Amino acid sequence: MARIIGDVEVVGTGVGEVIVETWDTLLFSLSLAVATLVYSPTLALLALAPVPIALSLAKATGKAVARRTVAARQANAALTTFVQEA
Repeated sequence: MARIIGDVEVVGTGVGEVIVETWDTLLFSLSLAVATLVYSPTLALLALAPVPIALSLAKATGKAVARRTVAARQANAALTTFVQEA
């Protein structure tokens, strides 16, 4: 039962954070890129050059965090089961 509650909590929190953070990040990044392009196209290209590398690193880090989160939740579920049965 604790695992189901934990799963629902993770999904609810995750969906809420993803929606808010995605829109916030996309709108801010887009407005910053447009403003920089208007100010100086050369500066904009130089400033945006490392973005693909940063996105790749974020994706790789996200996978590592996801693996650790799953492992922690499995350990918590095992501990909860042990305590409830004892």
